[in-house]
Amino acid sequence: MKNIIVKFIIFISIFFLLDNLLYQALSQLWRNTDFIYNKVISGKPDVIFFGDSKTRYGIVSDIAAQKIGMRAYNVARYGSGIAYSKGVQNIILSHYRPKLFVMQYMSLSLEREAAYSLAPYLGNNELKQMLSNYPSNVKVKFELFKTFRFNSQVLTMLYRLFNDYDPYNGYVPLYGVSGIDRTENFNERLAPNFKLEIGKSLLKEFIEEAKKNNIKVIMLAMPVLKRDEFESYDIYKRIAKEYSVPFLDFTQTNLLALDYFWDSNHLNDNGAKKFSSFLGEEIKRLLEDKNPR
Repeated sequence: MKNIIVKFIIFISIFFLLDNLLYQALSQLWRNTDFIYNKVISGKPDVIFFGDSKTRYGIVSDIAAQKIGMRAYNVARYGSGIAYSKGVQNIILSHYRPKLFVMQYMSLSLEREAAYSLAPYLGNNELKQMLSNYPSNVKVKFELFKTFRFNSQVLTMLYRLFNDYDPYNGYVPLYGVSGIDRTENFNERLAPNFKLEIGKSLLKEFIEEAKKNNIKVIMLAMPVLKRDEFESYDIYKRIAKEYSVPFLDFTQTNLLALDYFWDSNHLNDNGAKKFSSFLGEEIKRLLEDKNPR
C-alpha cells in the first residue's frame, strides 16, 4: 500500500511538472501570436471597440480612426458577450490606459463561452476574479490544469505563426450579400446561459472601471435589418442614462441600403466602410461636444 501511495505521489508530481512546462511553452507561443498582446498592448491604440460579430464585421478600425483623429483597434469577437468584453478590458487596463471605449449593445444573459476564450489570459491577476462567476468545475480545471487554458487554441496559434492573421486591426470583412435571414435560427441557438444580474453587474463594472481611469465610454447599437429581441437593449439604455454615457442607436436607421448588409445582422465590407466613416464622425462630434447628453 505504501509503495502504491509513493508511486501515485511521484506520478502526480511529474504530471504537474510537465503540465507547468507545457503551459510555459504555450503561454510564450500565445504571446507571440495573440492580437491583444501584439496589436493592442504593444500598439496602445487610443480607441477600443468592444462587441460581438456585428462590430467585428461592421467597424473598420482604420476608417473610424481617421475620422476620430485617434488610433483605434477592434477587439470584438464572433460569438462574444459582456463577460468577454469585461475580461479584455481587465487585460488592457493592466498594461495601459486608452482614451475611449466604445461598447456595442449585446445580450447580458449570454456567456458565449467567454471563460474558454479568456482562459489563455488567466495568468493575468486582473482577470482571475472573473472566474468567480463560473461553476467550480470550470475554475478547478483552469487553475489546476493550466494547459487546459489553451484547449483548442494550438492549431490557431500555429496558423498565426505563418500567416498575416490581422491585416485590418481587428476588423474582418464580409463580402457580397448573402440574402439569408439568420435571425430566427440564430436566436434559437442562443438560449440564455448566464444570469442576467451578473451581466448587468459586469456592464456597470465596465463603465465604472473606465471612468475610474478617466476613459470615456460610448455605447453603440449596430445597424441591423431586424433587431435582436434581447431584454438587454432597454437595460443598456437605462444604464447609459444612469452613468451619463452617450448611446448611439443605429438599429432603426435609414443610413444604409439593403445591399450594404451581408445578412440581417451583419454589414458587408461596403456597408462597414460607409458606416465606419459615419460612426467616426459621430464619435468625434461627441468627444468635442461638452454636453453630449
